[in-house]
Amino acid sequence: MEKWISRIVLLSLAFMLLSLGIYSYQSWKEKRELKQAVLRYNQLLEKVFIATDPTLIEPYVSTKEIGKIARYVLFLKESNKEMEAKLKEIEFKSIVIKGKKGLIKTNERWAYRYFDIKTKRQIEPWKEVSYLMNYTLYKNSNHWFIGEASVEKEKEIK
Repeated sequence: MEKWISRIVLLSLAFMLLSLGIYSYQSWKEKRELKQAVLRYNQLLEKVFIATDPTLIEPYVSTKEIGKIARYVLFLKESNKEMEAKLKEIEFKSIVIKGKKGLIKTNERWAYRYFDIKTKRQIEPWKEVSYLMNYTLYKNSNHWFIGEASVEKEKEIK
């Protein structure tokens, strides 16, 4: 009888450890997917600004976010400018998943420079800026997309 109880306890313990391992793997996998969504968003932003074409990022962001990006691209065009932007560094500070919603906080360092839209001559030199960013992501059928990206803190790097 004692051997039978010991086996049940051992099997229960093994099942709990296996369940915990599966949960940890799924959590790790979801966090990796969220990070990849933020990285993809930033890589596409670089392309959007140099091409002045917000439709490049459209499949990966909400309607609200594409509106913000499109307004900035329109501002650049009306100012006769193109912007080259480069993400120099990103540090993921926190990642929280609540069902099909993800919240990410990052520290990011970007470099920017501006060109005349017609002559393609540089009109402003490289400038580096540090941002504390907040991202809200949502999961649809297969992938995470950016619902909103907002700047919490901005600081020019001299």
